[in-house]
Amino acid sequence: GQVNPILDRFTYHLAYAAEMAGYHILTFIQPLEEPQAVYDDLSRAGRLDAFILAGIKYDDPRVNLLLERKFPFAGFGRSNPELNFPWVDVDGYGGVKKAVLYLIERGHRRIGFVGWGEDLSATFSERLKGYETALKEVGLPIP
Repeated sequence: GQVNPILDRFTYHLAYAAEMAGYHILTFIQPLEEPQAVYDDLSRAGRLDAFILAGIKYDDPRVNLLLERKFPFAGFGRSNPELNFPWVDVDGYGGVKKAVLYLIERGHRRIGFVGWGEDLSATFSERLKGYETALKEVGLPIP
């Protein structure tokens, strides 16, 4: 598994708020094979009120399944822009843009960008846009 301090804090505060409202949180690790099978089983069982999805990617089968079923869910992260569902996310665009401008203000001109692949997630796409926007604003070439 992966360690994710942001998601860990989110999960803690989510569980705390749910407890204060009289609800309980069920957490589980998504299986590597047929990941949507768990969501299919749990949404049909009638024992859950909603899902909160993390690690959402473009064309995420979980999102599509739950939208098709009209089963309530929210995302910690985003999927395809044309899909309409509630989500929260970090401001990757603003954060990366601010970081790049900070480096430029300190005289740096050759600033790289490292990520995991634009076609995988909205988080990556937003961070890349922030990087490119900052370079464009000051007239630096985009590598």
